[in-house]
Amino acid sequence: MPIFVGDLSEAQKQWRELGDEFHMHVGYCIARWADVDNELYRIFQDCLGPEEQSAIIYFRCPGLDVRLGITDELVKSVLPKAARKSGGHDSPEVKAWKNAIADFRDLLAVRRRIAHHPIVIRQEPFMVGHSRVGETPPSWFEIYVSRHEQHRTGDLPALKIKDLKDHQAAVVKLRDRLRRFFLDVLTKPQPKSSASFLRQQIRKSPRKDRATRLRPRRAPSHR
Repeated sequence: MPIFVGDLSEAQKQWRELGDEFHMHVGYCIARWADVDNELYRIFQDCLGPEEQSAIIYFRCPGLDVRLGITDELVKSVLPKAARKSGGHDSPEVKAWKNAIADFRDLLAVRRRIAHHPIVIRQEPFMVGHSRVGETPPSWFEIYVSRHEQHRTGDLPALKIKDLKDHQAAVVKLRDRLRRFFLDVLTKPQPKSSASFLRQQIRKSPRKDRATRLRPRRAPSHR
């Protein structure tokens, strides 16, 4: 335990300010992940189709990891396939999708730590005879892996406030990449003059089966 030489109330005030800032950035990180969830759902719904059914399926999926997995499969099912099943190169659209979600799962691992791991105050102890009157020991907040979970994860480095700020910036970039993929690749309108657009319009136009197509009535014969 550190030995306080200064006023204890001053140390408590410092801890309160540090704690408020730290928890504020924890909240910012979770809020940015809500933005990512929203962008991922837009992509999911556009690939699947009906809004009500899409919402039921997506939000029944437990957690962003599962939602990412099912969205990944859906996106790849609607994008152009490689020319060959083995050895073929990905289409530009598939490459854009892979780039959009490149670090998604790595960032998710950090998100889990922010959401579920405990927060602690760390302090540097002051040695008697080396501190000045009125000083309080330096302290900071951090997220750490509990002793019990270390048996599974190993001794991961703690997340300090700088790590939270860096994580928040990385999640914002992920959100923006997903948004650009939705707007610039998945839902980008085709030029109306292109032949592919015309073929799409022809395929979408209503057609009647030959067996049910109306035929002109023959004029009645008078005998």
